Amino acid sequence: ETAKTGQSVKVNYAGYLLDGACFDSSIESIAKANNVFNEARKPYAPLDVTLGYRQVIPGWEEALGLMSKGSKMTVYIPSTLGYGAQGNGPRIPGNSNLMFEMEMMDIK
Repeated sequence: ETAKTGQSVKVNYAGYLLDGACFDSSIESIAKANNVFNEARKPYAPLDVTLGYRQVIPGWEEALGLMSKGSKMTVYIPSTLGYGAQGNGPRIPGNSNLMFEMEMMDIK
């Protein structure tokens, strides 16, 4: 069964620009391997998201709604469903198309 609006999900992920540069991960070993580790973020853990509450970018909302517990996806998100023209901090320039490796750990 796939995740529905209003449900809380836990998802592991790694986010990349299309040139292969990793900008974020919920998995400590991936963050360290790609020089995006942040000590203040410890402990690294799956991200908790409640679907339908705009807690994540629109492309994530769509992808999470297609996933079931234990499923894995590689998701390509156009900038219009990501961070748009403004980008997000120093690692995600404006108008960046993004790629995420995602694994749905739990649905509540």
